[in-house]
Amino acid sequence: MFKKIIACLILVCSFTVFTACGIDITESSEKSSGSKSRVYASNEQPIETSKTSKNDNSVTNSKETSKETSKQNSVNSTNDSSPTNSKNNSTESSSSKSQETSSSKNTTLTKEQQETVTKALNAVDWQLDNGGWGKNGDKTSTFNDYPSDYCWAVGGKFVGTIDNKATYPEMRLIAEAYDIKPDKKLKDSFDKALQFLKNLQYPSGGFSQIYPRNGKYNDHVTFNDGAMVSVLNLLQDIAQNKAPFKNIVDDSERAICQQMIDKAVDYIIKAQLTVKGEKAAWCAQHNPTTYAPELARSYELPSVSGSESVGVIQFLLTQTNNQKALDAAESARLWLKARAMKDTTYSKRNPPSFFSEKAGSYCWYRFYDLQTGEGYFCDRDGKTYTDIDEFYKAAPERATGYDWAGSWLQRAGLYY
Repeated sequence: MFKKIIACLILVCSFTVFTACGIDITESSEKSSGSKSRVYASNEQPIETSKTSKNDNSVTNSKETSKETSKQNSVNSTNDSSPTNSKNNSTESSSSKSQETSSSKNTTLTKEQQETVTKALNAVDWQLDNGGWGKNGDKTSTFNDYPSDYCWAVGGKFVGTIDNKATYPEMRLIAEAYDIKPDKKLKDSFDKALQFLKNLQYPSGGFSQIYPRNGKYNDHVTFNDGAMVSVLNLLQDIAQNKAPFKNIVDDSERAICQQMIDKAVDYIIKAQLTVKGEKAAWCAQHNPTTYAPELARSYELPSVSGSESVGVIQFLLTQTNNQKALDAAESARLWLKARAMKDTTYSKRNPPSFFSEKAGSYCWYRFYDLQTGEGYFCDRDGKTYTDIDEFYKAAPERATGYDWAGSWLQRAGLYY
């Protein structure tokens, strides 16, 4: 019994000494057991390794760090133009997604891409307040000022036009540049131009040559030089979500473009001319409300056009879900086919030999008389001629200054 008391006293004294020296006697046992638990100083409180204390500062800091990291990632995601971040942001519009994707892909532009963007930005500077562009001048060059012949003017201000391949080529260029490098300046310009086309279209569906309108022949619905058809081709590419319009236009605008096309097709069908009771083709310009053929310049009389009608036929043939459009196209094609000048070619460059023989070549007059269906030529005074030699002698300037014939139907692959 005495020995046990002595042993206890020794043990107590030893523990007191170790404790005073700051030594944890559990260390040796922990090492021997292979435990990874901390060795605590005498003034620390041990924390269970299998549970997390609600008051554990290290855990709280870890959560806060996680929140900060998440928040920072969210900020980075907003500014990151990668396709992944764009795709995961479900609240963004499809246009914004496309913009971010394009930006990510085009951090470094090729020389050709940079040239496209530069030309497009130049074109924006040439754009008129009405949303269109003029018919003259290099609209991809650096803008200084409008040339005096930039376009017709109304009230001392230039009008926008689709004549001479104006406006719709600039819109395509701007859309292409936006696809390469999204830029608000490009987007705003394109939207402005699209509104110009909306203003250009009459309620009946036809498109005038200019806007604002000037009360002259430019106000007619204009097939001349492929003006209206070129606009419709652009609108159709937009409506069908084709390049380069996938990113710059949203679905709601695509739907509007389709409505514009439908109205235009309806107008074209109603405007088709009849000659001697037979469905023919179209004039170069028509009245927007009566659909009747109209006079343009003094030598461009109301008539059936052998040139402009071909573009109209080509467009109607793309309307595969509209049987009336297809029927109109086919009847016009057959009418022109019946008037082909076989094995004949035309050139205004070698007077007086305007027409010459060429095997396998087919040719058509620019204008056909509305009453007889016969081809003719016309001077500036409105006088018509059916003989090219007589026409050349009477009006050499007009005879050599206009395309009075061409292989339009054959060149379009529609002579079959």
